[in-house]
Amino acid sequence: MTTDPLLLLLADGRFPSGAHAHSFGLEAAVNAGLLSGVEDLSAWAVGCMHTTWLVDATAAVRAARLGEDVGRWVALDDEVQARLLSSHARTVSRTLGRQMLRTGRAIWPHVALRAAAAVHRDGPSAPLGLGAVIRAAGLPEAHAAELSMHHAVQSAATAAVRLLGLDPFAVTRLVARMGSDIATTSAHAVELADADADADADADVGALPSAGAPMVDLLLTHHHHADGRLFAS
Repeated sequence: MTTDPLLLLLADGRFPSGAHAHSFGLEAAVNAGLLSGVEDLSAWAVGCMHTTWLVDATAAVRAARLGEDVGRWVALDDEVQARLLSSHARTVSRTLGRQMLRTGRAIWPHVALRAAAAVHRDGPSAPLGLGAVIRAAGLPEAHAAELSMHHAVQSAATAAVRLLGLDPFAVTRLVARMGSDIATTSAHAVELADADADADADADVGALPSAGAPMVDLLLTHHHHADGRLFAS
């Protein structure tokens, strides 16, 4: 079995997606005393994996199915933004979506990238940016869910090492142990996208899962106004 080099490129932490500048609420959680070790990081990641990250992964799969109809991109973007309770989270999501599109457009000229860019002047939500790049790269849409989960877990792990001074070997071992969970929840995201698509031909831009993590939204809001922060979110 061979792995598509484009998938490896998109999964590489050095791919200029801008995610390295974000902890997605983890820094605020550390500052609030909610996380202090590897096991706490594991619990944090598992909680997000079954809530906010699942929503993002499902949205990324649906975005990877869209073409040049900007109206359908806007409808999906509205669904994603409606699930972000923090205004800072909505801004961060658009920043990441815009950065992902910028990198993607430098590699692949594709109508999906242009349609996604037309969603909002500040850029599409992050899952749409990833889905558009997957579509432009010609990769199977299931990879959108896998990459969405992979990026989220790796971003949290990297941030935790920097914020808590954790042993990077122990954190890498944790990420490796979570591989089966990443695969399972990614497959579930694809199932959710497929289920609604089977029920309604237009459901690929319809309702997303509603799983949320209100504490993360509160932490993101608090972090936005914090002094001396290391990460943008």
